[in-house]
Amino acid sequence: MSEQGRQEKRNEVIAGTESPKQGDTSRRDFLRKSGRRAMYVTPAVLSLSASLKAAALSGYDSTCGEAGSPCTVDADCCDALTCMSLSCN
Repeated sequence: MSEQGRQEKRNEVIAGTESPKQGDTSRRDFLRKSGRRAMYVTPAVLSLSASLKAAALSGYDSTCGEAGSPCTVDADCCDALTCMSLSCN
């Protein structure tokens, strides 16, 4: 390859106009696509982790049944409730 051909190739690479071989993905394209995906995934992950932390800090026990919830034993019901007739009362 001549010096002029090499210089043209360098300019294409620097300008980002070089077309990748079929089946290949350039680093720039990969980062662009993964950045777009992260834009959608990140808020969902943050909101889920924030709600779990808030629930843990509030002291709310989501594993116990509130009044009227179905149960089989007293442990299925929240504090101060008992399991009567398969329902927390």
